[in-house]
Amino acid sequence: MKLIGRLDEQAAVNRVLEDVRAGRGGALVLRGPAGIGKTALLDHAASSAEGLQVRRAAGVESESAFAYAGVQQLAAPFLDAKNLATLPHPQREALESVFGLRPAAPTGRILVGLALLTLLSNAAATVPLVCVVDDAQWLDPESAETLAFLARRARPEAIALFFAVRGPRAGAPTAPFDGLDELRLDGLAPDAARALLDGAAPGPVDAYARRRIVAEAAGNPLALLQITAELSADQLAGRRPLPQALPLGDRLARSLTGVVHGLPEATRLLLLTAAADPTGDEALVRRAGTALGADPDALGAAEERGLITLTGRLGFPHPLLRAALLADAPAQELRRVHRALADATDGAAAPDHRAWHRAAAEPGPDEEIAGELADAAVLAQRRGGLSTAEAFLRRAAELSTEPCRRAERLFSAAQAAMAAGALDSGAMLLERAEQELCTDPRQEGRAPLLRGLLALLRGRGSDAAPLLGAAARALEPRQPGRAQWAHLLVFQTYVHAGRYAPAQALADAARAASASPRSARPTVRELLLDGFAARFTDSPAAAAPLLRRAIEELPPEQTGPELEMALYAAVELWDDRASEVLSEQHLRLTRTLGGLVLMPLALSARGESELLAGHLAEAQVLYASVREIAQLTGNPGIIGTVPPGEVMVAALRGDENRARDVAESVVAHAVEHRLGGLADAAAHGLAMLHIAAGRYPEALGHLRFALDVPHSFVSTAALPDLVEAAARAAQPDLAESAALRLAESTRASGTPFALGIDARTRAVLAEAAGAEASEVEEAYAAAVGHLRETRAVVHLARAHLLYGEWLRRQRRRREARERLRIAHKLFDSIGAKGFARRASAELEATGEHVRREPSAADTLTSQEARVARLAAEGASNPEIADQLYVSRRTVEAHLTKIYAKLGVSSRTQLARHMPLGG
Repeated sequence: MKLIGRLDEQAAVNRVLEDVRAGRGGALVLRGPAGIGKTALLDHAASSAEGLQVRRAAGVESESAFAYAGVQQLAAPFLDAKNLATLPHPQREALESVFGLRPAAPTGRILVGLALLTLLSNAAATVPLVCVVDDAQWLDPESAETLAFLARRARPEAIALFFAVRGPRAGAPTAPFDGLDELRLDGLAPDAARALLDGAAPGPVDAYARRRIVAEAAGNPLALLQITAELSADQLAGRRPLPQALPLGDRLARSLTGVVHGLPEATRLLLLTAAADPTGDEALVRRAGTALGADPDALGAAEERGLITLTGRLGFPHPLLRAALLADAPAQELRRVHRALADATDGAAAPDHRAWHRAAAEPGPDEEIAGELADAAVLAQRRGGLSTAEAFLRRAAELSTEPCRRAERLFSAAQAAMAAGALDSGAMLLERAEQELCTDPRQEGRAPLLRGLLALLRGRGSDAAPLLGAAARALEPRQPGRAQWAHLLVFQTYVHAGRYAPAQALADAARAASASPRSARPTVRELLLDGFAARFTDSPAAAAPLLRRAIEELPPEQTGPELEMALYAAVELWDDRASEVLSEQHLRLTRTLGGLVLMPLALSARGESELLAGHLAEAQVLYASVREIAQLTGNPGIIGTVPPGEVMVAALRGDENRARDVAESVVAHAVEHRLGGLADAAAHGLAMLHIAAGRYPEALGHLRFALDVPHSFVSTAALPDLVEAAARAAQPDLAESAALRLAESTRASGTPFALGIDARTRAVLAEAAGAEASEVEEAYAAAVGHLRETRAVVHLARAHLLYGEWLRRQRRRREARERLRIAHKLFDSIGAKGFARRASAELEATGEHVRREPSAADTLTSQEARVARLAAEGASNPEIADQLYVSRRTVEAHLTKIYAKLGVSSRTQLARHMPLGG
């Protein structure tokens, strides 16, 4: 059918198709109200994709409770054994698990998204692929987020994606597709509306009738067509009056079902059965129809009228018809249809669908069905279907016959919703659970625990801590393990709250945690509680043995607050190797097991580890993923929409304007959500900007928090910079105070990193105090020697720089040049331009002209630099793709560009250009 009045919109669609024919992928969101013509434009995209592969999917409101149902529509043709065998093993397991092709296993959305990207990228390798998704607002949350993840990575692939999305509604939450290229559809212009009306009318149209229809339809093409179809030829021609109310709005939906009412009873019943079934399984609908007494062949009459399609997956061509059928059906008849669908569903193959239909067929409480739904929710969670688990548990609660079971299922539904990132739903379910008149002591403490967790996930640490503390006290008598978990969350919360935590709050929390029951042999959780309690109330020396043992005994598959607090312990202990291992574990497990709401913490922690090693490009890519997840979920969480680590990246790169802009955004979020740790991280980044330029008084202004807020998660790392800034700004008392605090930590640790930092600060203090040259030199040499044994490349380079500067001031130019050359090379190779400029200026002062060769950090993008480093270290293309959340084809494209930019032809040659992987 020719589109009228949509030339610009067709051109936008055609541009995406032209790009994908040329091997450049893309995504386009068509947004507008129902009936505005989104589906017609999707049809245009599909019909114009001649010679390309086309896959269609549609969101269905009744199907939105089933995780990955939308993804399965697109992926189904590619799920054969041959295609699945091309996927890396973890990706294959993820897809097979969520689609029920293997026993359920914990699967995170990021891993499913990566698997889908690889699967479709492989499918598009020879013939480009066009994916057309209608009614995307009704996709299940897992599918919506997975497809948005795919769309943001489509550019290097021969994949085009078109999404039709209704809305936006006023006050609607951020949707996963926000931020993609978007085309907003408005009503047709009056000329186009009149042309569409005249073309659809069976005969001539009276001028008055035309004006009234066009005015009431307000440019909505579907309304124009439906009104025209409902009016007689005499009414359109003006020979008979128009009805007082034209069939618009709710009447439009009734006009759709009016078409169905004229069909034979068996056909109408089968259409309702198809509308109630979310699987699109024609055989299932026919079996259920037979049980209802309807001849299965009666579906043919609906197909002849264009009301349903029977080729492949059973579907409704008209996007509103399914919803209209379900809304129009009497409740008793709809329950009868669901009962027939439940009986026709294989309970062994699809227990979740059978349970869902049984629940929909039941008008009142039924404990047997409630239990079946709760069991199905467990299965859904194992497959990563957190939103499905929430929906099943919510319905199970409605069917529960006992208040305590109802409360238990509502609490579990709230927890599933929170894990899925649906925090508003979690809050509502939690409120309902608390209203149940349940006296089960096992439920005590669960409400404040979940309320505290909810506040924490929303990034409101100051609100979370009191709730979590109350939960811990309530849980201790009967559930000591869960109480300890709550105590650990309190620590995590106060560490993030930092300066906004009430005075003495952390010490009080530490004492409460210390008084909680203990096992005969301390668990990792108990070691962490006792270690941090000692750190907050005693000293680093008292804490270090406990924290070190906790890290050593942490299981390799441990997740949750134990792993997050172990990461903080590694920072406190100056254990760079543990930080690397634990941050990798955190990211790997969160990607595999967790919902997106937990990913920003893992990504940010990994980014900090990469920054320590001087891998600025890797850190920036990780922080970009944090931004993406905040966009997908609409929840800034603890980290915020702008990760604070980005300030440090910009500072090290010498990009002052960006560092200040990013810091402003981070601080605004920190103030609003009372997350002092974020503000401290931004301040630390700005201080680094000034230190690199030698502006020590300005740096000092940003670093005082390291003494004022000792338990901020940034303070320990910032103390060496405070010592240096205070010493160079002629504030010896402040420098000495910071050094004493730092020495408590470094000497309790004893790692090479700690010893190197301790030696460097001793050298800076000795130099500022005018100590003997031998004392200063011995300390600088020790700092360099220890830091060489660590991953802390930035700190090593700074030690060489300070050592070289001191040697130059001692007029030992030849030795100074040696240190300064090393510092300059290190800074230059990682892209730390601010420090590199300072090292260059110092070399010039020794009389050496610095001829700077362009480095990889100058010529490669952040993503390319990260690919280059991984390739130089020997990672295969699939391994690189897995780490970067891209396809192998994207990695190959990056490597082609990298080789051309650097003039190399092999990984061996590449390694010589990327000595430190910056």
